[in-house]
Amino acid sequence: MLTEDDLLAPTVAYGIHPLVAVDERGVALPDGTVLAIAPRDHVAAAERLAVGVCSIGTAVDTRAAELLAARRSRLALALDIIANWALARLFDQAWGRLARVARRAGLRLGSPLEPGVDGFALSEQASLLRLANAQALGFFATTTGMVGPGRTVTFAAGMGRNLPVWDPADRCRRCGSRDYCKQAGRLR
Repeated sequence: MLTEDDLLAPTVAYGIHPLVAVDERGVALPDGTVLAIAPRDHVAAAERLAVGVCSIGTAVDTRAAELLAARRSRLALALDIIANWALARLFDQAWGRLARVARRAGLRLGSPLEPGVDGFALSEQASLLRLANAQALGFFATTTGMVGPGRTVTFAAGMGRNLPVWDPADRCRRCGSRDYCKQAGRLR
């Protein structure tokens, strides 16, 4: 059985790459990679592309499954909520690090773009893992765009001198779960 000390295994991988072009195909990198990201204001003025992968591992989901099997569903749900919070905080830490890297280079970090949201296809997951060199840490993407192992989030963001300032509330405004969160009282 797992203990509380074993539940989280935070892991972050990221990479920063120069951009060759941003056009209707997406963003093009020097190695020939083209990520199908619409050239919205988030990346239209970008000079570089930051990509990241954050995970809290598999143990928390294993423990939640054990709790469900033991008919302790409320505790399993509470653990699930805490795990999502922990993954969001890990993302915040990775984001902060990338923002500091951008500032040191005289750039601004644009809005995070996540596969599966806003027309950024899940099929791009494998490319994000490669660009973050995340396979070296054991990350993988399935053919359907799921990423693992465990609870994981991937993202891309433009870096440039003239990118609009990102407001974290924009993430909620674009999220498909916004109405659910609003009903659950998580958004005002």
